[in-house]
Amino acid sequence: MSAHSIAEVYAALTRLPVLPRIQPAEALRIVSENILPYFRVVTLAQDDYVAVLRDMGTLGVVGAKIYDALLLRCAEKCGAERIYTFNLRDFIQLAAEPIRGKISAP
Repeated sequence: MSAHSIAEVYAALTRLPVLPRIQPAEALRIVSENILPYFRVVTLAQDDYVAVLRDMGTLGVVGAKIYDALLLRCAEKCGAERIYTFNLRDFIQLAAEPIRGKISAP
């Protein structure tokens, strides 16, 4: 799991349109107890970001797809056996051949 995804989960939980709202302390508990024990957190270094930006610039990729590309870089970096996404089309489009076959929907 990318380090950035931890923040994304927290942000999504605390902004869900449910009543009662999920409070920050509860979101922290959910992430800490239900997600973090089951995933290894992968961080990216400056060179990783630069490499992804260079690749996306070369491919002419614009907008938020950069975040998908960063997640793919995390998957490559940790040697992920499987990459699960609801956004199959973009992930497959952005993935390099060696990891393209590892992408599937949950």
